[in-house]
Amino acid sequence: MLAVRNAARTRLSCFSFPSLNHSLSTAAALAPHGGTLDSDSLFNSFRDYFNSGKNSLFDRIFDTLSSTRHDLDLFPADKVLSQLDIRLSERFVLDVLCYGQQRHKDVLSCLRFFDWAGRQPGFYHTRVTFSAIFKILSFQHQSKIILDFLDDFAGHKGLRCLRFYDMLVMGYAMAGKPDLALQLFGRMRFLGIDLDSFVYHVILNSLVEERCYDAVRVVASQIKLQGLECEVTHAIMVKFLCLQKRMEDARVYFSGLRKEKVNARLLGTYVTALCEDGKFEEAGSVVEEFRNFGVKNIEHVYDVWLGCIIRAGKLDGALEFYQGKKYVEGYIPDVFRYNMLISRLLGQNRLYDVSDLFMDMLDLEVPHDKFTYTAALCYFCKKGMIDAALKLFECRVEFGLSPMAMAYNYLINTLCGNSTDMACRVLKNSIEQGYFPRRRTFNLLTEALCSDRKMAAMRELAIAALERNLMPDTYVYDKFISALCESDKVEEGYLLLGDLNKANKRLSRLTFSKLIHGFNKLQRGDMSAKLLLEMQDKGYVVKPQLIRSVTRTLCEMKNPRAQFLKFLENYLDRAGASATAYNHFIHGAGNAKRPGLAREVYDIMVWNGVKPNRNSGILLLQSYLKNGSISDAIKIFNQTQQKVRVETKTFNALIVGLCKAGRDDLAAYCIWQMVENDLIPGKKSYEDLVHLYCKLRKYYDALNLISNMEKLGRKFTTFIGNILLLHCTKSPELYDAWIDCFGEHDEKSTAYRNLLGYFSGKFEADNVDHVLEWVHQCFRPDIYTYNLILRKIGMRDADAALEFFKEITQIGHKPNEWTHTTIAQILRMNGRVDEAERWVRLAS
Repeated sequence: MLAVRNAARTRLSCFSFPSLNHSLSTAAALAPHGGTLDSDSLFNSFRDYFNSGKNSLFDRIFDTLSSTRHDLDLFPADKVLSQLDIRLSERFVLDVLCYGQQRHKDVLSCLRFFDWAGRQPGFYHTRVTFSAIFKILSFQHQSKIILDFLDDFAGHKGLRCLRFYDMLVMGYAMAGKPDLALQLFGRMRFLGIDLDSFVYHVILNSLVEERCYDAVRVVASQIKLQGLECEVTHAIMVKFLCLQKRMEDARVYFSGLRKEKVNARLLGTYVTALCEDGKFEEAGSVVEEFRNFGVKNIEHVYDVWLGCIIRAGKLDGALEFYQGKKYVEGYIPDVFRYNMLISRLLGQNRLYDVSDLFMDMLDLEVPHDKFTYTAALCYFCKKGMIDAALKLFECRVEFGLSPMAMAYNYLINTLCGNSTDMACRVLKNSIEQGYFPRRRTFNLLTEALCSDRKMAAMRELAIAALERNLMPDTYVYDKFISALCESDKVEEGYLLLGDLNKANKRLSRLTFSKLIHGFNKLQRGDMSAKLLLEMQDKGYVVKPQLIRSVTRTLCEMKNPRAQFLKFLENYLDRAGASATAYNHFIHGAGNAKRPGLAREVYDIMVWNGVKPNRNSGILLLQSYLKNGSISDAIKIFNQTQQKVRVETKTFNALIVGLCKAGRDDLAAYCIWQMVENDLIPGKKSYEDLVHLYCKLRKYYDALNLISNMEKLGRKFTTFIGNILLLHCTKSPELYDAWIDCFGEHDEKSTAYRNLLGYFSGKFEADNVDHVLEWVHQCFRPDIYTYNLILRKIGMRDADAALEFFKEITQIGHKPNEWTHTTIAQILRMNGRVDEAERWVRLAS
């Protein structure tokens, strides 16, 4: 890294760029503006970059160690590693460990290699190699492994080439156990043994980081007494003061040192502390001040300062600092800082700046790692260059790199809009690497799979999530189960529900409803009833409509009585016995045209001492009417009338049922009976009987009923008006009956006559405004009324119909499917087929 920096500094300081052509080609590929991106050139540039810095021998070592990690053989890697003709030395071991940490990010493989090397004849680990493995483990927060290792190490006092106690003290200190390290140190002093300078500083640093401030002073004084004080001591003591927020004392401390003892590590610690305290201006002044003093390795201070302002979100300041130092001093940040800056810029979609940074990394051959590779994949995805991103992803084995979780999330998110199959492939690789997508990515992928109806992949994904105890948003499972039900795979949805129950995951009420409706669709009332009872057990409020749909489905099965009554019993055990609860079952049985079951539920209610309410009798009455059992319905009605005075609602229910059964004579008789008993029939009773009379072409009876309705104070409704207009278009007899019954008595009668005459074809209106005026004088129009007028106008003039359609929308009425279909028919009759097809598409 230092050699790269020095070479780059030399080139930049004299403004000489021997690789200018490569730089320009890379810049052209990366440039986000000006022309089409050359994705192939961009991919090739990154491919060359990620292939650089590889060490085939080191890659083989780590591939071997990682691939045999779960082998049953005690030392499965030994045989393979012994065939690689490795010549072990302290330098070689350090290089392998550094390569494994930076490139492979594989701590366990580093430890396995360290163990293997220590067992090879003729090689003995040194304090430096032990320090290296301890440092790797401590960086990855693997203190338990260090402690286990030290416990094992303590039983091998005969190890050669090692200062036994030094290694133990260093190990415990780096494992975050300075108390154990101090105990061993005390034992050493009792035996007349002392630590060397390196271990003294390791334990001093550990005490500072663990905030053991009293012990820090003791050990620091020992270092001074032993004459071991050096630049490292000063850096640690500055950290000691900074951690206590004694910033002025820290400044005084290193200001009192001689110039040559102020080192980059000390300054970096002080700058970091200032930034953490929010004193960025002061920290920047310190960086510039000591740069002028000629402090060695000032690049380390630059790295620290750059990292601080990046973490603080000051990206513009970070870019300005980086660019200024790069062109003036030849400063090249380490890969960690490049990665930090690129990651933050990607988060803000500042792709132009990301392109510049990647260009610099490629041109200056900055060493890369797994995070750099991840950032490159994310950059491709953000640019919409998914093909290049996939090619780069497929080369991961060639590079000896594997992307981090962020890259998998970006790839899956981007692929969901292009290829769900490829997204699933990436997901599978992600799971193999130990990563599972975050909640948003998981939700997006499941939605895409549901939309594509890829149920097998969806189920596999859901099970994988459950195995990892990941609970996506509830609506994701709702969509999945809904998609399964719509695909007639409701049984698979039920199996998924079982998996979720085992994982103790609570589904939403909507999910249960979707499953119940799915089983209802398959006429599996037994499963619907089971799910509804499970809903009750989980404490959900079950809507009456859902109960009725389940009871109806049960009734439509073969031999339903036993299951129906068992469901009634179980439901009442949970919900409690009430007339309302029984009514749900009477209603469901009635809708299924099972009046016998409805009657049985009614009788059970009475036998159990629950008093039927008004709706109970009405629902029972309707169950017989829906089944066409008119005589039984009349019988029940008469029995009820003998016990109590029948209310208006019961009369209306009977009249509506009779009208649906086509019994206009009985319905009319009931209306006259209501009038005689000083009861006013309901609006729907009049509407249904008028509708039935018109269907039977008994127009005089219909008009007499309307006259009676108005005398009783009932208004002429929109529904009745629409029925009269509709039947006028079918036959002029209705218009003639109106004239015979009402003639021309007042202004309102004239409006009716004109309106019915217009729709009967007796005469024409001057314009559509006159028609609308007549309508408004008679009743309040709705979209059905306007559709009738539209069809009437279109029979004579298609363009006038289109103009009237615009008026409908301007009035505020929303056109429906019939509106669009009517327009299409009008246009087709006038030979305007292409226009008609467009309206048909609107209707669908």
